Amino acid sequence: MKKEDLKVGMKVVPKDKTVNVKGLESAGCWRDATRKGQNYLFITKLNQCGAEAICSNCCNDAGGNLFNASDLEPYTESPALPRICYVLGGEDTPLEVGEDFEYKHDSCNSMFLFINNDGEIMERVGYYFAVQIVFEIINHPEKIIRLPKKPEFSDVDKGLMRAYAKAGYSWFARDDNEDKSLFAYSDKPEKGHRSFGMPKSSSRLYEAPCDMLPTLTWENSPVCWDDYKEEKENDAE
Repeated sequence: MKKEDLKVGMKVVPKDKTVNVKGLESAGCWRDATRKGQNYLFITKLNQCGAEAICSNCCNDAGGNLFNASDLEPYTESPALPRICYVLGGEDTPLEVGEDFEYKHDSCNSMFLFINNDGEIMERVGYYFAVQIVFEIINHPEKIIRLPKKPEFSDVDKGLMRAYAKAGYSWFARDDNEDKSLFAYSDKPEKGHRSFGMPKSSSRLYEAPCDMLPTLTWENSPVCWDDYKEEKENDAE
């Protein structure tokens, strides 16, 4: 940040500390803030030399550390989440809007769900539920399994994905069978009990080598090539 952008009372996030003792680990106020789960600091006053006095509690607190303006980034408030995100995920670890999660409906069946912007629980295929199912999910959050984040792929993996996508197969998913079968799909596949299915009769699939995309698992499937291709590739299409 630039010094002229800083204001007393403003929330900021330190990315370094280059004043006096160097290194962010030397900032006691930041250690205090992170210890209590606060991921920002307050500006308490502006220093004539370009360094800023920062406090982790409030603007009236005399304690703090000095930072150069270039050490700081503006803090961005996270958008408010629907209350159901906290009910199902917990107060400290709420589910995100759009985050996929699995609900173990019974010993044999799972439901793959997400919460939309309106706070409604939806299936991946876009269906609503009967009210009693919603009550069951709320009353049994212990049956919720949070799914892994999007996997990372090597440049070789991305090259293979690109080739399949050019042939019309831009979705990839791995089944939960003994062979850990990998398939490429023309449309986003639907997750079933232990395998994926085609969402419509016109969809196409192609069996890929099992050792392709080693970081893709049943849990983090499916993925789409569109989420991995470079911006310049989007411009070229």
